[in-house]
Amino acid sequence: MTVVVAAEIQNESAYERLYMSLLDGLEMLQILIAVYEDVQVRDQIMARYEQGLQDQARGVRVELDLEEPSLRRAVELGCCEGQEQPVFATVLGVDRLSTAGLERFWGYLQWTREGLRAFRCPIVLWLPVRLMPQLAKQAPDFWSWRNGVFVFRSGADRQVNQRFTAIDRIGSEADRGALSVEQLEDSLHKGIFRWGEDSLDLEPLYAQLGKIYLERIKSGQCRDRAWEFSRTEEMLGKAIDLQTQQPGSLAKTLTDLGDLYYHQGFYAQAEPHFLQALDLRKTLWGSEHSDVANSLNDLANLYQAQGRHGEAEEFYRRSLQIYEQVLPADHPDLATS
Repeated sequence: MTVVVAAEIQNESAYERLYMSLLDGLEMLQILIAVYEDVQVRDQIMARYEQGLQDQARGVRVELDLEEPSLRRAVELGCCEGQEQPVFATVLGVDRLSTAGLERFWGYLQWTREGLRAFRCPIVLWLPVRLMPQLAKQAPDFWSWRNGVFVFRSGADRQVNQRFTAIDRIGSEADRGALSVEQLEDSLHKGIFRWGEDSLDLEPLYAQLGKIYLERIKSGQCRDRAWEFSRTEEMLGKAIDLQTQQPGSLAKTLTDLGDLYYHQGFYAQAEPHFLQALDLRKTLWGSEHSDVANSLNDLANLYQAQGRHGEAEEFYRRSLQIYEQVLPADHPDLATS
């Protein structure tokens, strides 16, 4: 997988977690830390969650004061309390602080926790990746209070992505932003009560729940296999019904549903989902994209399991040809193919 494609996949996963944390945390204090390198990627993510939540809450962007960079003061000026409509705050400006300004910022953060208790809104603090390692060291009290770390990569620079490796470890070791099945089910229940089960606002939640249940089934971690299979099928099916205008997301969810049937041995049911995902990806990206290769590989695995060896070989070869174009020559996935 190329650096750019890997970044796209990881960013999409981080966005879905951030969006659900915001949605689930409306009208309560949530400290959400978003890490970025590319300002354009940051701005795209901000615009996306602001648009996605516009019917449920008012998004407020606030800038830190360069002389007195207090997170609490910035949020206060953004009017996060006393509003008729739920509010969430996006805090910017850390990247513009001088060395002395950063020292003051870390100090304010370390002693700001009690002052933030008055706010009843999620707060997204955007930090450049170069400053992220300092946060836990300089403001450990604030760090311990976080509700999630969400890392957004740049796909253009390998050195940049090497810097993200350490950040990924920080996030994966102690990130409480990854919602559990129980939390997601509770969020779904609340969302259905608020908007109805066919609301477009619930589409990411259906897809995320379906994906989590699918991974539990594949890894053997599910407690009631029959019930979780049915629940996975239901969640992915609802997501598909709501993704008619989102071909990229639709292709991914169709693949997940096909994967569910494939791992249960329901090969005839899996094939049309894999084929539809392949057609969507060809339309979106052309015939030489890594996502197309992934779909071809899914179908090759399916045909091999069915004993359709000639078709399997053809799809494996077509997949390999694309991988050879988009992956480095020494990439292990080429050897696997």
